[in-house]
This record gives sequence, C-alpha cells and structure tokens, in this order.
Amino acid sequence: MNININELTLLYVEDNSETRELTTIILQSYFNNVITAKNGVDGLHKFQNYAVDLIITDIEMPELDGISMIKQIRSINKDIPILVISAYNDTNYLMESIQQSVQGYIIKPIQRKQFKEAISKIKNTIVQKYSQEENNSLLKQYQEITDHSAIVSKTTFQGIITYVNDAFCKVSGYSREELIGHNHNIVRDTEEPLEIFKELWRTISKEKKTWKGVLRNQTKQGSYYYVHTSIKPILDNNEKIKEFISSRVVITDIIRPKQIIQEKTSAINKHVVTMVEEAISTSNIISYFQPIVDNKTLEIIKYESLLRLIDEHENIISPYLFLEDIKDLKCYLQVTLMVLEDTNASISINISMSDILNKKINKKVFELLEIYKDQSHRITFELLEDEQSKKINLIRNFITQIRAYNVQIAIDDFGVGYSNFERIMQYKPDIIKIDGSLIKNIVSDDYSKNMIEAIVMFAKKENILSIAEYVENKEIFDIISALGVDCSQGYYFGKPEKLT
Repeated sequence: MNININELTLLYVEDNSETRELTTIILQSYFNNVITAKNGVDGLHKFQNYAVDLIITDIEMPELDGISMIKQIRSINKDIPILVISAYNDTNYLMESIQQSVQGYIIKPIQRKQFKEAISKIKNTIVQKYSQEENNSLLKQYQEITDHSAIVSKTTFQGIITYVNDAFCKVSGYSREELIGHNHNIVRDTEEPLEIFKELWRTISKEKKTWKGVLRNQTKQGSYYYVHTSIKPILDNNEKIKEFISSRVVITDIIRPKQIIQEKTSAINKHVVTMVEEAISTSNIISYFQPIVDNKTLEIIKYESLLRLIDEHENIISPYLFLEDIKDLKCYLQVTLMVLEDTNASISINISMSDILNKKINKKVFELLEIYKDQSHRITFELLEDEQSKKINLIRNFITQIRAYNVQIAIDDFGVGYSNFERIMQYKPDIIKIDGSLIKNIVSDDYSKNMIEAIVMFAKKENILSIAEYVENKEIFDIISALGVDCSQGYYFGKPEKLT
C-alpha cells in the first residue's frame, strides 16, 4: 500500500513558544498538515477534535505533562503512533515512554538525521497499520457475502467476471473458462423486467449498498433457474468501489410450486370476479339485516346492514368469500354503491376508510343523506378501519361533514388491528363495537374479559354506547351484561336475514 507521509496530519505538542515555532518549520518540510498545541491539556483537546495520524510531543509541560497526556490518549486510541522529543535523557522518562508504547524518543536539540530515521520508522508503522485495516475490511466484506451462499462470483466495476466458484459453474452449465473475462449478463434472463436491473445497479453503484432479490437466470442449455441473490460492492479505504461480489442461493424448487399455486389462485380469482359481475348485472347484490339488542330491555334498537351476494344457483355468499378479491377492481365500487342504495334509513351502514376516500362512494353517501334527510338521525355509519386509517385529517373531515346530517358514528371491530383509544378521541364516535374475537373468547380467556372491561369503562366515561358483536349464546351474554356492555349483536338474538 502506498502511503504519502506528507498527507498525514501531525499533532505537535510543545510548551516553549520559541522551540515550538522553530520545530514547526522543520516539521512542515515533512508534513503538509501540522497542528500545534501549547501544553498537554491543549494537546489532548486537539487530539479529540481533529483526525490525527501521528503525535510528536515534549514531556516536561505545565498543567498536563507529556507522559500523562499520552496515557489519556492511549485510553482513547492505543494504536496511534507517538514520538517523544525531550531535552532530558532520563531513564525514568524512557521507561514510562516504552510502557505507553511510544514509537520513538528524540533528544533535543533535534538532529535532522536522527529525526529522519525516526520518521521513516513511524511511516513503516503507519503503512502496516493502514494495510492491516484495509485487509481486515476486505476480509470482513468477503466473509459477509460468502457466508450466505455457496454460489459465488466476482466482477469488475464494468461487469466483467473475474471469479466464479465450482457451484456457479455447476448450476449455470458453463465452464470457468467460458465465464471468466465475459460480461456477467451471460446468465441473465432477457425476459426479466429492465426496471429490476436499473434498481440493482443504482443500489450497488450509486448508493454503494448491498442489493438483495430474486432473479431468474438462464443456463447454457437454455433452461431457467431462480436464485436469491445478494450483490455487494467491495470498497477500499477511500470508499471507492474495487469490485462486486455476488452470492446466490438456488430457490427453483421453492418458486415453481408457488407459481403453480399462483396460477390456481388466479383462476379462482377470475371465477370470483365473473360471479360478482354477474350478480351486479342481475341486481343480486343485496343487504341482509342483523338485529342489535338493548342488553337491559332486550328490545331491538336497530339493525346492521350486511352485504350478501346471490349466485346463479341461488346460494347466499358472504362478502368474506369475494370482497377482498375485487377490492382494487371497478366492480368493488359498483357493489358498494348498490349496498348503499339497498339500505333503508333505519339501520347501520358499514363503510371502510378506503370507501370514505373514494370520491364516487363519498359523493353517493351525501346523495343518500339528502334523500333520507328527515330520518338521518336513525342512520349509523360503522367505520371499518384499514391501512387508510392513517389519513386522520381526511377521515375527520368526512366525519365532520356527515355529522351535519345528525347521523351517528360507530367504530367497528374495536380492540384489535388499527383501533386504539387515541383514535377514538380523534373520531369522537357515538358507538364502539367491540371486536368479535374478544367476545368469543370471553368465557375462557381472562385477557379478553379484562380488555372488554377496560373498553366499557372508557366508553361510559366518554358517554359512548358499547355494542358486543358475536354474542352466540346465553353464557357470553350474561358475562358481557355483567361487565356493563350496553347492547348485543349475534346469533343468540338473530342471524342476518332479509327484513319482511
């Protein structure tokens, strides 16, 4: 490794101003960067605040002597080279200097020959140090990438292969002679999207970071294989890219079964979309209604509108079996609009945060509110929280606007997922619907019971009505009633069905 001694930064510590000025002149003939300090305290401070490569110091100094300063510096950096210059040829000073791993000891007045020899020794020490650091850095980077895989290759910055291991040759079908000296794209699948390689190149060459991902490569015989690939730029001490090293794991046996599943799933999804589109065209997207009961009087206070699809065989299909498959399609909007139009003005309407942010659905909501303006006090909007729940301000604006129609706001599935007490304070709902997973486990799970008790206490303090979902039997009903839940909804009181 070639180190230019002139480019190193030297810290020179001397309390005598005249000596310091004269010696600095000599030192500047060897070093471009010379930092001076007037005593040990000043020297320690400058060492801590500058990137110093070498220290030359006097011993006898006020405030903090040279040996004491060296001890403190050694506690911070035990490897930095240090030369001691002193007018005293004292054995005790010499022994203390040796104990602190000082690399040289020069007696004043400085003799150029003696100084030059000392500097030459220091240079060798620094060269060894920097070479070792670079080697350790390179070894660590090589180890880091090769530990992850058995298929390894190296390329130049220009993409020319310089090394491949046996595993690479075995998987690709090429010999080492056919690969080395050629561009790495020799195994690249030309059908892979160009965007993948643009991202890969930006990551490893511009950002100088490791890229990881799945690539489809092509063997010499023309068959394909999938590899989970890690490509790491190897950097020198100046952060310049020396080469790239790539580590791969063959995952063909994992990818191919997944592809088969995806193909089957795609066929199922296509069937679902066709079924929904058929139901839309025949007006078979309808609402079923489930009663909500006052726990004290056992009277039905309202109904919740629940989406159902009637297929070509008159089967009643729950939305859980098709809604997620059409979430990003045009027919989802049509389904939502049909449900809103099929709903009368005396029930609860489920609406997701994504629906609120959809302009067409949003517009339809306000059109229906205008139609049912006289009975709007009987309408409850149940907010279904999803990933769009993070857009707090937009949702709060929607709530503010519909409250002008005197409707009620409910938070559905409270207690899990996105719901939390802080969000309740932001939405200020009239009703909290406790998530069914908590209700179903309440008989045997103390955590569920404690959670429901906390929700009820909070709701009563804030004057919010609480409704328990999935009340399936008398045992569950008795427990939630004892905990103070206001209302119940579930098969114990009635299943979802058409209103007669």
